[in-house]
Amino acid sequence: MMDCLGNENDVQGMRLNQTYKLAMSQLDATQKAALRKSERAWITQRDATCQTQSDELGGGTASILVYSNCILDETIKRTKQLRGHIDGQ
Repeated sequence: MMDCLGNENDVQGMRLNQTYKLAMSQLDATQKAALRKSERAWITQRDATCQTQSDELGGGTASILVYSNCILDETIKRTKQLRGHIDGQ
């Protein structure tokens, strides 16, 4: 399960990075700075959210699976948000 989640996290991470780069390429300097700041805040929020979900299980293998799955879900959501920004322009 961890291998599958890890592989899918890699795929979705690449999709997020591609979408982020595309979004950045369409923005002026001020907008790029705002998106960069937003992305950093999102990473902090994602990590905190996923850590909280993982901590609720008290450790062990299940906690690791929950954390990895949360990262996956949040990455997919963020990619969709960025894609909506690109498509909405």
